[in-house]
Amino acid sequence: MAENLKPRSKVITDGPDRAPTRAMFKAVGFSDEDLRRPIIGVANTWIEIGPCNYHLRRLAAKVKEGIRAAGGTPMEFNTVSISDGISMGVEGMKCSLISREVIADSIELVARGNHFDALVCLSGCDKTNPGVVMALARLGSGDEAAELFHMLNPINHTRTSADVARYQGEPYVVAGDVCAHPEHAGRAGWTWYTGSAGWMYRLIVESLLGVHREGEQLNLLPRLPADWPGFTLRYRYRDTQYRIHVQHADAGAPSRLHIDGIEQPRLVIPLQDDRGVHAVEVWMARPEA
Repeated sequence: MAENLKPRSKVITDGPDRAPTRAMFKAVGFSDEDLRRPIIGVANTWIEIGPCNYHLRRLAAKVKEGIRAAGGTPMEFNTVSISDGISMGVEGMKCSLISREVIADSIELVARGNHFDALVCLSGCDKTNPGVVMALARLGSGDEAAELFHMLNPINHTRTSADVARYQGEPYVVAGDVCAHPEHAGRAGWTWYTGSAGWMYRLIVESLLGVHREGEQLNLLPRLPADWPGFTLRYRYRDTQYRIHVQHADAGAPSRLHIDGIEQPRLVIPLQDDRGVHAVEVWMARPEA
C-alpha cells in the first residue's frame, strides 16, 4: 500500500467540493501539482526589528528550496516577535513576556486551520524559541517538542568540563541565545533576564506535561514523547494532595483518567480541598502514525 503523504491536507485540497479552496491557493500562485504534494507549513518568526530573528527570511528561502526538492509544497507564514533588547526600560517591555503565548497561539492556529501535513518552525531568541516549541507540543508533536527542549536546556550544554568552558554560562539559567559564530560557537548569550526560565517552566509543565489549571479544575493533556514511559507528579491544592501518574495507553486504547479508582468522564480533575490524598491515574492514547 502506498504511503499516505497527505494525511491532513487532503481534506482541504482533494475532491470536487474543494474547488473553491484550490482556487484560493491558485490565486497566489500554487498549481495543481503543488496541491497534489504534501503541504508543509513554514512558521517564520522573522522580523526587521532587531538582530535575533532578522536572518530568518534568508533561512526560510533555503528551507523552502529543500522542501520542494524533497517533493513537498512549502507554505510560509509569519508570527510576531518583540525585542526586549529594544523595549527594555520602557512601557513596551510589558509586551515582551506575553509575546511567547501569542507566538504559540498564532502558529497553532495557522497550522490547525490550514491542515498542514508537517510543520517547520524558524526561531532565533528566548521568546520565539519556547513559543514555537509550545506550539509543536500543542499540535501533538511531543517527540519534536521534547527534543527541542533538550536543546534549549542549559544543563545539556554543561555536562562536562569542556562543555562548561565552551558554554561559559550558568547551567541553571536559560540563556537568551547561544552563539553560532565560529570564534564563539556554543557560548551562552546573556542570562538572568526577561523571564526566560519562567517560560521554559511553562513549556515543561503546561505544554509537555499538559498540566493546566482553570478555576477549580485541573486539566490534563500530556504530550508524551514516544520514548517516555510516563511521569509522576504531586499537585497540592491548598491542604489536599493529588498524586498523578501518567502513562501511555495500550495501542488503540482511548485516553482515560481515574481518581481513586473511579473513571472520570473527561481528562479533568475537579479540585476539592478535603485535606486528603488522592491517587490519579491517567492513560494517554498514542498518537496515530
